[in-house]
Amino acid sequence: SDAALTAAERANSLKATQQSEFILGEVLSSNAFFARATESDNLRERAEKAFRAAIRLSESPKAEVYFGLANVLEDRGSMQEAETDFERSLKLGKTAGDNVLTANSVRGLIRTSFALKRFADSESWFRGLTDTGSATAWDWEIEGARLSDQKKDKDAGNAHVRAATMGGSWTNWCTAAIMYWIIAEDDALTSARSCLDAGTGKPNSDKSMA
Repeated sequence: SDAALTAAERANSLKATQQSEFILGEVLSSNAFFARATESDNLRERAEKAFRAAIRLSESPKAEVYFGLANVLEDRGSMQEAETDFERSLKLGKTAGDNVLTANSVRGLIRTSFALKRFADSESWFRGLTDTGSATAWDWEIEGARLSDQKKDKDAGNAHVRAATMGGSWTNWCTAAIMYWIIAEDDALTSARSCLDAGTGKPNSDKSMA
């Protein structure tokens, strides 16, 4: 990662272009993810500047540039701005026919609208993700966590069951059992049994099974 950053900085210093600034922003963002907390803020600030420079240097910025900027803004806590740029990357991604970037942009909108406490919008974006068949087991697991935060325990349990049946972590069965148990749903017993069946013999499974 250090070598990548050095190369990106040298390339950008020779001639700053939309592409060189974008690559610099990507490398800085990646390094920030793995850096210590004391270093990550500075790296993300630099990444934001690089992405903004990439946008300024292009007459028609690409979807991935707005997506990169949106991710950095989200990480820095600027949810409203991040949401705007996720919307831009979604629109451009659709135009370009980039299904992966489009789905990831929707995921960003799910997160940012939820962080802004616009829960109905977040659910609407999630339904859009599922309607396109792009929702993964991980998406359903995170959906369960969001629903749990809203005290929608039955819906949260259903989401964790969906995650488990789609091949997600076996611990989703355990979480679903807890969600159903809170509201005295009969499904708690079925999910708890599935938790025990799936967890038996797994490393470090005792806590979840208990």
